[in-house]
Parts: sequence; C-alpha cells; structure tokens
Amino acid sequence: MRRKPLPILIVFIVLAAILLIPFDKEDVIKINAPYFNCYQQLTNQQNWEKWQSDINVIYHTDSSLCKLTTSAKGFKILIPDGSFIVEKLSSTNLAVKKNKHNKEISYNCAIIPDTSGLSTSVLISYTTSVIKYVFSELTGNKSHQADMYDFKKYMEDTKAYYGYYIKTDFLTRKKIVVNRKTVLTKDVLTEAAAMEKEIYHYIIQKDLKQTASLMLQYAAKGLDSTQVMMGIPVNKAVKPEQGILYMEIPAGNALMADFNGMYSDKQKVYAAVEKYVQDRHFHKKIAPLEVFDGALPSNADEVTIFRIVYPVF
Repeated sequence: MRRKPLPILIVFIVLAAILLIPFDKEDVIKINAPYFNCYQQLTNQQNWEKWQSDINVIYHTDSSLCKLTTSAKGFKILIPDGSFIVEKLSSTNLAVKKNKHNKEISYNCAIIPDTSGLSTSVLISYTTSVIKYVFSELTGNKSHQADMYDFKKYMEDTKAYYGYYIKTDFLTRKKIVVNRKTVLTKDVLTEAAAMEKEIYHYIIQKDLKQTASLMLQYAAKGLDSTQVMMGIPVNKAVKPEQGILYMEIPAGNALMADFNGMYSDKQKVYAAVEKYVQDRHFHKKIAPLEVFDGALPSNADEVTIFRIVYPVF
C-alpha cells in the first residue's frame, strides 16, 4: 500500500512555519572609546558621514549627493539608492530605519557607558526570524549590526577619530644634555639652528655618544618670547658647563604621534594628543617633546617630520 504524503507535507509546513516565526533579538557591541564621544557621534546627524560606510563613500565621492534633513524627532540622510532615518526615542536610545536598494532594515540601539566612562556598549535590538538568524550566523552577513561595526571601527581608530595615529609606549630613562635659551618667538627656528650647532659641538668636545634623536620643548615666556629647550640623549652623565645643562628624563609611559606636514600646522597634532589625554583621563607628566630623526625645519612653511612624545601617568 502506498504511503500517503500528507504527514510529510504537514511536517514540512510546520517546519517552514517555525523557521518563519519572528522573534526579538539583542546584541551588544562593546566599543573601546569614551561614552561622551560615542554619544556625540551617534546622536549628531552630521557625524554619520564620518563612520557609516555607505554614507562615507558617497560623501567623499560627491558630498552634494548626501541630503540631510532634521526634525524634532531626529534626522534623515538620503543617498543614491538608499536612506537612513534616525529617530531619538530618548536621550540614549535611537531607532534606525535603513533602506538600501529597496531592502529595509530596522533596529533600535541604546548607548550604555561603563562605570569609568572610558568604554561604551551599544545594545542593538531588532526583530528577525529563525531562518534569517541561522542564515546570518552561517554567512556572517549580520546586516542589523553592520552600522555599529562601522561605528566601532571608526571610534577605535585614533587616525580616523583624532586625525593621527596615537599610541601608548614606554619611555626608557634617558640622560640628556640640554641647551636652553629664551628667544623672541618670531626667531625660534633661527635660534634653534644655532643652538643645534652649539650642542653638537659640546658633544664632540666632551667625547659623548648620542644615544637617541634630538628633542625640542617649548614654553611661552611673556607675550613675544619663547623658552626653547633642546636636548640630546647621551651615553653618560656630565657636569653642566659652557651653558649646557645635564638633565634626566625618568622612565614611564608616554603617548606618541607622528606629524608630517608644514611646521606651522603642528598645533593640529598637539590638539589631537591633548584631546586624547582628556578623553582617556591621563595626566601630563612634563611638557610634550618634539623628537626629530631628521633635520629641523628652517622656516614655518617647510614640510617637516617629527614625533610628538607626551609623557603621562
């Protein structure tokens, strides 16, 4: 006797129905960035062009193709073949509706600080189905989390967020000979060139060996003057003489960032590191140092490469 296909059909229908049953899902993405910075980036519509990959590509190709409108509830960003509607549900909760190539994705996200405020969690909640969830796990195509992964990448990349690659390193103890002078601010670079000749002459005269790159440190003195401290690490301690001082830089942690541009623009890297210090709750140990592997600039408009070293604790 032939088996009836009805039971198999019923099982298939039930299984298909189970796979299509919607359910609510929550995911948490932890971001190694301060809460206040994350909050500003997510809630300010003009910041989405910096980190959301679809918007970012269009904006940097032709910014006029990104159309931004705001309302009391939130904002809307239109790009070719897509749109983003962000509604502020509360001060820390957003509802996002993304449409790309006529495919719509909706999710809510809550911005949650850790106890120190130095890292942030974003709780993503959305509705999916069993079959969609299984497919996303198997393929790694997690469309609901994609925006926040873009966001995490941006916030944790110091080059993207601050404009410079900033790292924490350990600064070893250094013995340094120092040439210190207070000069007119307008003559800083001319005077620095003369100071460099003096300090290298001293090193040769005293049979010292240079152990690391030349360092410069500046301090404002009055309205029109600057104290210039030029130091060169050497192999042994010496007694101060001939206007040359002996100092030591203690070992400890330091922030470092490389600058490559016109010397007149160097305040950009200073500002970036200062903001990083504030965001991470570091404390300045001494004034920042400019470390030169190559030549010192002869004028403010000369393209110069140096590393800013910012001792902290």
